[in-house]
Amino acid sequence: MRKADVLAATAFLLALLSTAYQFSGYLMGPRVRQFPPDRILIYFDKYPDGSVATRFAGQTTFSNAGLSGHGATIKDVILTVNGPGIQVRQRWNSFAVAERHDWHLSIKPQADAAALQVPGEQTLSRLITYAPAAERCALLQKCKSSFPTPDDTVFLHAIDGHVGGSLTFTFASSTFEGSGIESVSCDVVLTAELVTALAASDWYLAPCFATESKR
Repeated sequence: MRKADVLAATAFLLALLSTAYQFSGYLMGPRVRQFPPDRILIYFDKYPDGSVATRFAGQTTFSNAGLSGHGATIKDVILTVNGPGIQVRQRWNSFAVAERHDWHLSIKPQADAAALQVPGEQTLSRLITYAPAAERCALLQKCKSSFPTPDDTVFLHAIDGHVGGSLTFTFASSTFEGSGIESVSCDVVLTAELVTALAASDWYLAPCFATESKR
C-alpha cells in the first residue's frame, strides 16, 4: 500500500471518528453536574416585621460536559438541611456577594436566583442565598408547613445540645430542559466554636465536607 493511500485512509478514519463523536454528543445533549459548596454560611436574617429566619448561603458550581451549543438552564435549586432537631427546606433566592468587616457581615444580592444558563463545555460558580420555600397547601391554609424555618433561638437551642454531631446539606437542582442532575450533599460538623460564634455574631462560615452524589 502506498504512503499516500495510508494517509488518506487515516484522514478518513479520523473524520469518521470525529463525526461519530459529534453525533453522540448531539444525542446526549447537555450533561450538567453540580458540586456542593466547600463552606456553608449560616446566618440569622432579620425581617422588617421583627421576625428572624435562619438562612443559608454557599458557593455552588455547575459544570456542563455537553458539547458547545448544548447548554442547559438551571430552573431551581432546593436546599434541604437535616440534623439533630433540624429539618429545613429552602429554595434558592438570590445570587449575591458577601462582604466582611471585622465581625460584621453584609450579604448583598446582585440578582434574583432564576434561569441560570450553563453553556456546553463550560463551568460556572455562584454564591447562592437560600430562603424559606413556600408550600402550596400552606399558602392555601390547608396544611402546616412540613419544613418550618427556625428562628435564631430555636436553631441555636437545637444545635447547642448536639455538639459533635453534624448537619447534612443536600442540594437538588432541576433544569428547564429536563436533563437529570445528581443531587449533592455535604456535612457541617457542629462544634462549640460554631455555636458560640453564631450566637455572638448572627453568622458563621462553616466548612462543609462533600458526601456521595445521588440521583
